[in-house]
Amino acid sequence: MSGKPGLKAIPWTPEQDESLRQIWPTDKRIKANMDLFGEHTYGAIMTRAYELELGKRPNCPRGQSPIAWKLVEYQLKRNPLNRYRAAERANLDPATAHKVLTLAHAERRVHIFDWERRTKTSALIPVYKLGDGVDKPKPPKLSNVEKTRRARERDKRRRIFAGESVQGFNPFVTAIGQARAPDGGSGRVFQQSMSLRDFDEEAA
Repeated sequence: MSGKPGLKAIPWTPEQDESLRQIWPTDKRIKANMDLFGEHTYGAIMTRAYELELGKRPNCPRGQSPIAWKLVEYQLKRNPLNRYRAAERANLDPATAHKVLTLAHAERRVHIFDWERRTKTSALIPVYKLGDGVDKPKPPKLSNVEKTRRARERDKRRRIFAGESVQGFNPFVTAIGQARAPDGGSGRVFQQSMSLRDFDEEAA
C-alpha cells in the first residue's frame, strides 16, 4: 500500500502490480502510463517497484527531456559536433547529449563524420553529422611515446597561457622591448579566442 504522506494509504490492485511488472523492464515511460495506476503518484509507483523488488530500470532515452534531441539536431544542422560541443551549444548536460546522440546513431539519424582525441586522456570521441552516412573508422590507439609527447605539449601550452617562461618561448620578451613582434606585413587579421578549455578540447 502507498499514497501521499499524511493521507490514507491507497491499496494496490493485482492488475496495477502486473502493469508495473510489465512496464518496468522496458523503455516505456512511467509518467506516460500513469492511467494504469489509478490514483497512485509517481513517487508511490517508484516505492511500489522497490517493494516488489523489481530492481533497477534500464536506461530509458525517451525519459530525457523531449526537446533534447531537437536542440542537438538544430546545432548539428550548423556543423558536425562531438557530444561535449553539442551539450555546450544546446545548453544540455553532457550525459543527456551523449544519450540522444547514441540513440540517434543507432536509428541512423546521424553518422560518425570524424573522430577527435581528448587532450587529457587521449580518448577518442566521435564527431557526429546529420544523415545516414558511412561511419568513419576509429583510428588506432596512441603509442606510449605519442602519449608522452602530447602530455609535454599540453603542459607547455598551459605554461605559456599562464604567462610562465618556457624554453624557446618567453611571452614577456616582446612586452619589455627585448624583441620585435613578428611583422607579417599587410593582410587580414583573424581574432581567435584562447582559453585553457580550448586547449583541452583540441583535436589531435
